[in-house]
Amino acid sequence: MEINSKQDRLKKTIDFLKFKNLINSQKELASKIDINANSLSQAVSGNTRYLTDNLFKKIYIKFQILNLEWLLKGVGEIENQKLTQQSLEPNTINSLDSFSPDDILDYIIVNKEKFRLEPKVDAVVALFSNFEQQRVLQQAYNKAAEVNNLIEELKKKNGL
Repeated sequence: MEINSKQDRLKKTIDFLKFKNLINSQKELASKIDINANSLSQAVSGNTRYLTDNLFKKIYIKFQILNLEWLLKGVGEIENQKLTQQSLEPNTINSLDSFSPDDILDYIIVNKEKFRLEPKVDAVVALFSNFEQQRVLQQAYNKAAEVNNLIEELKKKNGL
């Protein structure tokens, strides 16, 4: 079934998730995909600022029973036929190979609290934090060197 309007697809998605007893309300969906309930309400109302592909990706990441191509383009069926055929539980996957790095990162962002409980993730976060701190320190050092150079130039100009 092809549904061209993003707004219609979002409404149908919410109804489908309710029918499958995966959510009880629009507010619950917003909570599960870690967005503000008002933002989701704006999207349902058709506000294109909120009705984005990123919103559909967040929904898909949380509810992989849905068909991502249908969510994004309205092509195919709403339900992920691969999961239906394999009789997998929603949110269960066998391989990450079928997902783009962006989709994987989106999933991690949406589920960040779960990932923070993993010691390996904490180690990676600490590593990136150290890299970020080093980058900030290098930028500060470069600025300080620039200021020193300017001071030296001013001293030379003023004969000091």
